[in-house]
Amino acid sequence: TAATNFNPFTVNINTQRGKQSGYDTLNPLDFPTSGVFSNGNLEFSHTGGNGVWRTGLSSLHMSSGKWYWEMIPTVQADSMIGIVKSDWNPTSNSSQYWDSAGGYGYLNNGLKYNNASSGSYGSSFTTNDVIGIAFDLDAGSLVFYKNGISQGTAYSGLSGTFKVAYGSYYQNKGIANFGQKPFKFPPPAGFQPL
Repeated sequence: TAATNFNPFTVNINTQRGKQSGYDTLNPLDFPTSGVFSNGNLEFSHTGGNGVWRTGLSSLHMSSGKWYWEMIPTVQADSMIGIVKSDWNPTSNSSQYWDSAGGYGYLNNGLKYNNASSGSYGSSFTTNDVIGIAFDLDAGSLVFYKNGISQGTAYSGLSGTFKVAYGSYYQNKGIANFGQKPFKFPPPAGFQPL
């Protein structure tokens, strides 16, 4: 048994029943390098050679509100999960997403990464770990969860318009859940599916 902040008496209909449509997906048109999509553009696989980051972005933009989604690496070597400024458009190597000041990631080795610089953050993650992301644009904070356990605030003072980003350096597969299916772990109070 575990404590949760889920409120069964909330009056928000989207929290009670979930939305029927309009959820975010990964966008095949927003990948500067190779990748294969399946399951309604919620699963991404990269089977190319090593040496170049393959990074995918979501279809929807976030500029205000409190949002929650989950990412699950199903085959994992080196991967990064996070957000990028939506006006950033690299022309070739998608590592440019993460090397820019507008990319904010959580690496599988437990480090956080922004502006071509890494720093200590949380626990490492591996295949089938559930990484929850709580992005509060009203407060400007980004928090990652590993299997329902908060890793603490990774970034604060964020503002602007962002997209979800999922990247891998070696062969990798991952699944995104923006709320189309029940989340594996309950979102923090006040956060909505994307």
